[in-house]
Amino acid sequence: REPSAPTQVPSSKASTIPPPVERAGLGTQLAVLMRRRWTLFRRNKPEWWSHALLLIGLPFVCLILSWGFRGTLKLLHNPDWKPSATEAPALAGFAIGLTLLQVLMVVGAGVLNASREIADERSIWHREHFSGLRSWSFVLSKVLHVGTIALLQAFAIGLVFDLLTTGFPGNGALRVGLLALTGLAFNFLCLGISAWSRTSDKATSRAWCLAFLHAPL
Repeated sequence: REPSAPTQVPSSKASTIPPPVERAGLGTQLAVLMRRRWTLFRRNKPEWWSHALLLIGLPFVCLILSWGFRGTLKLLHNPDWKPSATEAPALAGFAIGLTLLQVLMVVGAGVLNASREIADERSIWHREHFSGLRSWSFVLSKVLHVGTIALLQAFAIGLVFDLLTTGFPGNGALRVGLLALTGLAFNFLCLGISAWSRTSDKATSRAWCLAFLHAPL
């Protein structure tokens, strides 16, 4: 038996079928995702206040702990002043402790910033990816959002301390830049943990475990 000929669609009906919509490019999708994420961030008052408190509170914790050393820090910028045998160890311990505190601050803030970022939107991601969302658009939107917040926090911690206490001797820009790079690196690690974990609770617990492991190192 010969196969039947394929059914022909009448020209009148074929003309009414709209052409398939072309998938938007990476830049267009990224712009839409970024605009949506910042709108949600602005409208979510608990998230907004938590980030605002971190941005304002972390620098002032450093400032409060270093307030008693403001006079000594100013003397350190005088090349003719030499600390005594008892002052030098105290200053060295203070410098190490404050630097460690700043690093722990950006590490802890990274857990709060990024550990839930992807895990909370896993179901939305699967649905939109099936509808044409590009993987790179989604990843870049998360990287840019988390990276912006991480940089603001790190620069706030470093700059407020340097501006209000005159800071440690040496290259202040390099010191703040290294702190910002540390914050970015740990935020992106937590973002990867969030993408790898099935639930946001698991992502948060794993990120905190990594932060606690990072502290003694």
